[in-house]
Amino acid sequence: MNANDSIQPSIRMPAIFANGMVLQRNKELNVYGYCDTEGAKVEVTLAGKTAIGTTVDGKWMATFEPFPAMFNQTMEVRQIGDNVGYKLLKITNINIGEIYAMSGQSNGNLTSELLEDIKEYAALANSLKNVRMYKSSIGYSVTENKIGSGTWYEATSDKVTAQIMSAIGYVTAAKIAAELGDEVPVAILHLARGSSKIKTWLDYETLATVSPSATKEYEYWLGQNTLPSNAHGGGAVGTVMYNNVIAPLEGFKIAGMMWYQGEGDTGGGYFGVCFKVKTNHDVD
Repeated sequence: MNANDSIQPSIRMPAIFANGMVLQRNKELNVYGYCDTEGAKVEVTLAGKTAIGTTVDGKWMATFEPFPAMFNQTMEVRQIGDNVGYKLLKITNINIGEIYAMSGQSNGNLTSELLEDIKEYAALANSLKNVRMYKSSIGYSVTENKIGSGTWYEATSDKVTAQIMSAIGYVTAAKIAAELGDEVPVAILHLARGSSKIKTWLDYETLATVSPSATKEYEYWLGQNTLPSNAHGGGAVGTVMYNNVIAPLEGFKIAGMMWYQGEGDTGGGYFGVCFKVKTNHDVD
C-alpha cells in the first residue's frame, strides 16, 4: 500500500512513501506531499517524534531531526486544524538506514539473471536480509509528475534478486550491508532505464545551463503538451526522465548515488558537463 491508497483526497504523497519503505539515517529527514488547501497543516509522527508541515504553493514538508538506524517503524500522517475530520494514514514496516540511488541507462538497469557470472556473488546473498529496493516505474513525461509510481521489494527471494533487482544494485547493496552489519538497513532506489540519454535526466533549469538546443527542443514539446513516439533512446527529449522519475523524489534524502551511462551519449559533446552538474545536483 502506498500513501495515496487510504489518505484523504486533499492530500497526496509520492509513491515512494509506502509500506516497507526505507528512510535515510543520520540526516534531517523530510516527509512531504501535496495538498489542495493552501495553508493546511499536516502532522507526521515517526518513531515517537512529531513534525508538522504547512502547505505552501500546494506542497507541505515535515522535517525531523536525524534518526539512527531503526527497523520496523510506523509513520502516521494526518491533516490537523479546526473542523478537520480526516482519517489517520499509517505507513508500516519502515526501516531507517542507508539509501543509494542507482540511475543511468542499460548497464545499471540489467537484472541479475542476465549476468553469466552472478554465481560468484552467491555468497553475498547472506548480506541481503536487511536490504530493500524501490523500483520506480520508468517512464517519461513532458511535465513534472510529482507523485510518480513504483514498488518497494525486500531482497529475500531468488525471484526478487534475479528478475527485479539491478545486478549492480544487488552487488553494491550486499557489499554495503556486509560492511555495515546486521544493525543497519540498506536500500537501493532503482531508477535506471536502458538507452536513456543523460540530458533526459536533467531538470529544466540545469538543462538550460548546458544545452540551449536541447532546451529549445524540450520547450517545443512542452508547448505541444505531448512527446514524439521516440522520446527515449536515440530521439530523446531533454528532461523527460527527470520529470517522471526524479521529480517525485525532490526532498527525499539519500546517502549517495551510482550513475552508469553507456553508448547512448558517446556522441554528446556536453556529456562531461551534464554529468558534473547532475551529480552535484542529486547528491546531498
